[in-house]
Amino acid sequence: MPKLEDINSCLEKIHTIVQNERSEDVCSEQKQGLIVYYYLRYKLYGEASDARQINQLLSEVIDEILTGFTELTSLHGFLIVNDLLHDKLLNAEVTGKIYQLDTFLASQIALSGEAISLNPFQGVIGIVHYFVERLPNPEVEKCLWRHIPLVLERFAHQYPHQATKGAEVGLGMINGITGVLFVLLKLCEKGLYVNDIKAIIYCRLAHMISCRQEIDFFAERFSLFPEVIQANTGECVFGRRMTWSDGDLNKSLFLYKACNIFQDAKFEQVANLVGLNTLLRKTKKTTAVRRACFYAGAAGVAQTYRSLYTMSQQPAYQEGYAYWIKRTVKLLKQEIEAEYYQAKALDLFRGLIGSALVLLDYLLQTPSAWSKTLLL
Repeated sequence: MPKLEDINSCLEKIHTIVQNERSEDVCSEQKQGLIVYYYLRYKLYGEASDARQINQLLSEVIDEILTGFTELTSLHGFLIVNDLLHDKLLNAEVTGKIYQLDTFLASQIALSGEAISLNPFQGVIGIVHYFVERLPNPEVEKCLWRHIPLVLERFAHQYPHQATKGAEVGLGMINGITGVLFVLLKLCEKGLYVNDIKAIIYCRLAHMISCRQEIDFFAERFSLFPEVIQANTGECVFGRRMTWSDGDLNKSLFLYKACNIFQDAKFEQVANLVGLNTLLRKTKKTTAVRRACFYAGAAGVAQTYRSLYTMSQQPAYQEGYAYWIKRTVKLLKQEIEAEYYQAKALDLFRGLIGSALVLLDYLLQTPSAWSKTLLL
């Protein structure tokens, strides 16, 4: 494990950078990442100033969305709203705006005729994801019961059958099937359209499992699952990435979650095979991990291993978590020193915010709601 002083040093430097960058124009998506960041800081340190930041940022982002000032490109920062309400961190004005946002998003999902985007944080799927995290809520539940059948129908019809010649269907968390399946699994977990969703998930998993290859390190075949499937030919394209966004880690976590919800032992067997194999991969060559950031870096790998341990109770995943936390700290120290994150520090996925969340979560040492914002 890394030294606590190294983690605290990284967090202090990150916070200084965050405070400096806050003086510049901050986009809506960055503000959402900061909402989660200040929430975790509040959970760890209990500072009233962090609670004030949460209220200010939420108010600003909701106003920007409701007035049309900003395009609704992501909802990841709103996925902890119920937890903020539960912890009584939101003032009356912001709480009222949350309910206005609910009404607005319900109208958007009702009016939307757009193609399903393979992104669990935006578009129709992003709104569904937000509403799942708002449960239990009678009005939200009515909205989901009303609109989910059409969403499921469009998803099942669009991927991969309506793909144009040469189109690719990714299997990643963002712009890939896996992220959408995580959202559908959350619906199932809440008891909504269980049979319909179960049929879709079983079909998709059967297809993904049928596409796996045998691992052979000598032949440089490191991943069991492909990164992309050519929609019109079924050809599988394999890579070496082992990150939160792409590769075998998120498939293993999904399989464990599917096993827990559907009580199907065969999913656990495949999850063990996939997940435990990833522990053999630690080099740049076998993982393509070169940075600390969450999206495709060490921080995302570390947090995924923590979720894998929580879900499976396999001790080996704890060892993976410890290794990648240490790797995250090492990379962060180098990157901060080199000022690598200039002008992009506030990006949750590719900047410093995601890494900070992972380190804050490590210091908390108790389960926190923030990781569900990233489907973990």
